Amino acid sequence: MQLELRDIFVTDGSQLPVSLSLDLSETEVSGYFPLSGPVSFDGGVYNRAGAVTLEGSAEYDYTAPCDRCGDECTEHGRVEVYYTLVTALEGDDEDDYLVIPDYMLEVDSVVRSDVLLSLPTKHLCSPECKGLCSSCGMNLNHGSCSCDRGEDNPFASALSKFMS
Repeated sequence: MQLELRDIFVTDGSQLPVSLSLDLSETEVSGYFPLSGPVSFDGGVYNRAGAVTLEGSAEYDYTAPCDRCGDECTEHGRVEVYYTLVTALEGDDEDDYLVIPDYMLEVDSVVRSDVLLSLPTKHLCSPECKGLCSSCGMNLNHGSCSCDRGEDNPFASALSKFMS
């Protein structure tokens, strides 16, 4: 969705509501496609005393494999979007402002970037996830195995030398 914001920039107190739904199901992140459902954004562009801002929030559900056991886990995410919009910038403050020299703002790309940056880097099906057996690969959340994991694990045997 591309917005033409010339009128917003020249009229104090003006606002433009923005509501959109993005399909990011084809976006690959770390080898999987976590955003199978729509990403919704509700907010607006506001001119308050000459300061023009893009404000709102994006909500989405993401699905990813658990980093410990591999089971699929789905969580709800929300990211607040806030940018001060300017038509030109002097200096190196580009991180603080979003420059739109032609008064045209591509809201989809801004929301897309913020959503992708807000995705967690670690996914757990639960904080108590037990993971997989290092010997047989059984998911320890679904039951226990008969493996003696202490002797076969080189890390455990190295640690036991320091513990004794």
